[in-house]
Amino acid sequence: MNKIVLVIACTLLQGCISLAVSPEVTGTVMDESGDPLNANVTITNIQLQKFESVGTDEMGNYSFKKMRIWVFPIFSAIFLRSEVSVQAKGYKAESKIIDSRNSAIVNFNLVAE
Repeated sequence: MNKIVLVIACTLLQGCISLAVSPEVTGTVMDESGDPLNANVTITNIQLQKFESVGTDEMGNYSFKKMRIWVFPIFSAIFLRSEVSVQAKGYKAESKIIDSRNSAIVNFNLVAE
């Protein structure tokens, strides 16, 4: 319901656009020996604190589609960055900062605690 109201409001104000606030990201999570890990991966838009989380598959792979929001065009020129972070039981957490404008492959090799 909120999205419908937002779309109507933007149409009336003539000018909202859908802006990607995080890129499409894929990658793998492995341990020190190259074995895949069961991990939780989160992507967070740093400026807006909008986030999504996924788990890795049995091969340690994960993927995120672009996160989008509705904004006025004046805000679309803002440089956005995202943080990709990973946590797995028994391993030190890691994170990497990426440019939100470009798709990325972000791989992690976690170190045991």
